[in-house]
Amino acid sequence: MKKICMACASILILASLLIGCARIEYNATILKDGFAFNLEWYENNYTKYSSQSEYNNDLPESRTYVINNQEDLNEVFASFPQIDFDTEMVIVYCYTTTCNRKQKLDNVSFDNGVLNIEFSNVKAWPGVDDATSPQTRTCVIRMDKIEATDINVTYG
Repeated sequence: MKKICMACASILILASLLIGCARIEYNATILKDGFAFNLEWYENNYTKYSSQSEYNNDLPESRTYVINNQEDLNEVFASFPQIDFDTEMVIVYCYTTTCNRKQKLDNVSFDNGVLNIEFSNVKAWPGVDDATSPQTRTCVIRMDKIEATDINVTYG
C-alpha cells in the first residue's frame, strides 16, 4: 500500500512539473474575442498575397504593431477590453494564411532587448476542411509590458 501511495505521489509531482513547464512567459495570451478592429485600419494593413488585397505582391509579408498607449489602441481597435498600459501592452501581428483555425502561443522569450514570440495554429481533427483563399489574419497578443528594442514574431 505504501508503494502505491509513493507511486501516485510521484506521478502527481511529475505531472505538475510538466504542466508548469508549459507556462508562457510574461503572462502573454492570444486574445480570441472581446475586441473589434477599426475597419479602415484593418483594410490599410493587408499583407502580401492576400485575396483581400487582390494578391498585391508589393505589400509586406507581415506587419507587427506594438501598442503601449490608449491613443494607439483607439486607432487600431473600435472596441477592446480594459487594459492597464502602465503594466501591459498589446502586440498585433498581421500575416497571410489559408488556415482559419484557432491560434496558440508556443513560446515567448526576451533576450538582449529582443522579444521573440512564436505561435501556431491548433491542430485540426483528421479530415477537417478549414482552408480558405489566402487572407490577411491577425494575432492579437496581450502581455506584460516589456521595453524591447526589437520584436520578432514567428508563425508556423
